[in-house]
Amino acid sequence: WKTFKAAVARNDKEAIADLTKLPFLYDSQERDRSGFLKIYGQLFTRKVRRCIATAKPVKEGDSYDLFCGELIFYFSKDTEGKYQFREFGVND
Repeated sequence: WKTFKAAVARNDKEAIADLTKLPFLYDSQERDRSGFLKIYGQLFTRKVRRCIATAKPVKEGDSYDLFCGELIFYFSKDTEGKYQFREFGVND
């Protein structure tokens, strides 16, 4: 989480892509690394980045959820046991 949060604070989309499970589903399309980098600004707006700076992840079973206004960011472990940004959804 600290690494992801620091990358968001730096607005380092390359580092965030490294911490993201790819392909990444966005707008009903799977995005590879290049595709993720193209949509990065739409997902990680200034408002979302400010939220991530102060929000606390909530443990949900083996994963974590992060609530930022209208969005929920989901993190779960990869095959090596490291947490990755997996997906996001609407906070209903």
